[in-house]
Amino acid sequence: MPGEKVVFTEIYEMPDGTLSEATLNTATFTEAGGRTTLELLTETSSKDVRDMILASGMEGGVQEGLDILEELAIAGA
Repeated sequence: MPGEKVVFTEIYEMPDGTLSEATLNTATFTEAGGRTTLELLTETSSKDVRDMILASGMEGGVQEGLDILEELAIAGA
């Protein structure tokens, strides 16, 4: 079904100004029982890249964005 999955790459700017290796991100939307679930998968080229992303504090920003997305989805329901 169209619109169930979005796949994109992402590059992070490191503190020293260099760019990280690209990650492959997949957002999958699944509907069941009138509810939509979003699953986010980030694939990295190595454990080191994964650990750098986790150590960056980015998780908090992602959660804030997901909270806003949820509020918008509820408001539009």
